[in-house]
Amino acid sequence: MGTKGASGVKSIFMGSNTVSVIKNIDFCPLIAVPEEYTFSVPTEILFSTDFRHEYSEIELEPLITLAKLWNSKILVVHFGLTDALDEPQQKAKEILKNRLVDLSHSMAQGYADISVADAINEYIAKHRAIGMVAMMNRKHGFFEKLTREPIIKRVAFRSEIPLFIYPKLE
Repeated sequence: MGTKGASGVKSIFMGSNTVSVIKNIDFCPLIAVPEEYTFSVPTEILFSTDFRHEYSEIELEPLITLAKLWNSKILVVHFGLTDALDEPQQKAKEILKNRLVDLSHSMAQGYADISVADAINEYIAKHRAIGMVAMMNRKHGFFEKLTREPIIKRVAFRSEIPLFIYPKLE
């Protein structure tokens, strides 16, 4: 999906129509490309995760396909206040590591003493080899919507590089 951004607002790179599609399409992966973006094969794909989900092979297939097609390294980054993970997160991290074993990848920690969306954007700014951001779009319950940051929405509005959004499969 190509994006134009909000008319006349230079700090917004993807418009509300794109964000609406990202929010409502939950059955297939979507790549949103900012209007001013000039394509180049991404050396690295930033895969942002909180390790709160055990990714299935089928959920990762589109990301793995892109990484293999472009020979891109997948940079898995967990943004959190500390690098300590609880037991379920450790398990999810190990499963993800095993699923990516045949690909060039690395795992890193990004400290989110600011909002996670801001931390992602700052991380991208510091690592210029990152040519795409991959994130899972999952449905939030009522209380989660009240208390959690809308990360995909905030990243999408300010992203200067393509976003790869894939659904959480139930």
